[in-house]
Amino acid sequence: MENQQWRFMPMEILGIVFRYLMRRRDKLAFILVCPEWMEAVDFKVFWAKFIVKIDEDFSEPSLIYLTQKYYKYITILEIGWGNTRNHSLFFMRFRDIIKRVGRFFTILYEHYVQLHRLNIFDWYDVHALRKLSYLLMRFMKRQYYLKAVTLNNANFPDIAFSNSLLAFLRSKSSLKHMTLHFSTFNARKLFDCFAFSTTMELFQNLEIISIDCWIFYKFFDKLQMKFNKVRLIYLYLDYTFKKAEPVIRIRQCQWEKFHEYFPHAVVNYIIDRPMKDKQFEGILQSQYILVSFIWNYYPYKESCLVDCYQCLQRIVDLQSENIEYINLTLPTDDLDTLQYKLRSFKRICSKLKSFLLNNEELMVKKPIFSK
Repeated sequence: MENQQWRFMPMEILGIVFRYLMRRRDKLAFILVCPEWMEAVDFKVFWAKFIVKIDEDFSEPSLIYLTQKYYKYITILEIGWGNTRNHSLFFMRFRDIIKRVGRFFTILYEHYVQLHRLNIFDWYDVHALRKLSYLLMRFMKRQYYLKAVTLNNANFPDIAFSNSLLAFLRSKSSLKHMTLHFSTFNARKLFDCFAFSTTMELFQNLEIISIDCWIFYKFFDKLQMKFNKVRLIYLYLDYTFKKAEPVIRIRQCQWEKFHEYFPHAVVNYIIDRPMKDKQFEGILQSQYILVSFIWNYYPYKESCLVDCYQCLQRIVDLQSENIEYINLTLPTDDLDTLQYKLRSFKRICSKLKSFLLNNEELMVKKPIFSK
């Protein structure tokens, strides 16, 4: 009899080998080698997370097969498009692939798969793909135990976007973290109506909100209910609207109610664009607690150092008792011109724990921060 000791390798070794397999067809080939290898990876740790790119992962049937076999382990689903162009052309050329996508959603729906985390990314409103949006919505309406939801450029039709928020309400008792990021100009209409604000107010168990500045401001400007459980608010600002006003102005009387609406929340800013002092007037306020400030200043502008001075001065004036972490990425290595401002910054901001400038920790390595 031929020696077949390779079939009975320790499960730990097989698990390590399996983790190095990136493509699904390689994983499928692995489990089809023999029953012993299939049994070695028949655990939740190997199949809990599915990352699915519609235009890349359905060209061959391995994903459908693995979904049919291991659907009971799926708790994390990330689904979207790898290439965000020519969706209509994709549909016309690859109807069989679209049918497989529909089959994928149907398997999840029929087996009542319950997710803990859902991430929908780069999903665009194309008429030829409305059927997929419908199948996705039908599956989402069966979710009752979601803990984290991410909509990253999930540009559904208007009614589908409203339905997605209503579907998430079925998990409102368990949902703790919500992330909303939209970088297309047409997405603005999704958040202009009161329906978005009134629906968001129903998520009373949220603890972490990660959201674009402009979306948060539209929501906060109409807010009328208290969020007692929110602990962290991450506000993100980039080049989303080049032709529009970069910062939406909020009434001062509404800012003064921030602690009333978010009594236990602290704010973290992440900015990926140049900013002027006038623009900082709209986002840096004294009514909330700012604990971290990350600013990636690009592309290069001659005013970058002046903008940096003014930003730091505004933080000192408004948040000197609260700020703990600062991370600045500037298109310059001219640290000498910043010495005076940084020295005074450290002296005034008593809670400051870390100050990164171009990925270099100044609190430890630079003499300007030494005693």
